[in-house]
Amino acid sequence: MHNGLDIFEKKDKIEVLVSYEPESKNEEKNTLFEGCEEELLDACVFLDSRGISRHLCGYDYLMYAIVLTLGYGDRKVFITKEVYPCIAKHFKTGAAAVERSIRTAVRSGCRTCSSVEKVPSNSAFITEAAAYLKMNRIRGLLHIEKN
Repeated sequence: MHNGLDIFEKKDKIEVLVSYEPESKNEEKNTLFEGCEEELLDACVFLDSRGISRHLCGYDYLMYAIVLTLGYGDRKVFITKEVYPCIAKHFKTGAAAVERSIRTAVRSGCRTCSSVEKVPSNSAFITEAAAYLKMNRIRGLLHIEKN
């Protein structure tokens, strides 16, 4: 258990975030993150380990940003032009609100961790988090059981 949350509570939160039902018949179902539950869970564990509070909107946005960045593979990712608008569409908000919420979450995590000297930019935090998770997956260090 970390930060008062066990792995099952995290899985329940991720299932809610991944499942999205349209509010009207004319709206399409957003299937952007279907099949990414394991990556979302890894991102959740990473963010918890960095002291980012789960009650912040930026927490959910960061989870999705990290998963999207992982999905780009080795291709260069344009966070502000590609990732923020995608997250904003999923959460029905604006790209500027996504950027601001992520910045707030990153800053709160840096205040929690005393070892951080300088607050990284949103793009740096997201790309470094994705690279960290990718390397740990390659090394086989991330072993989260699926039920």
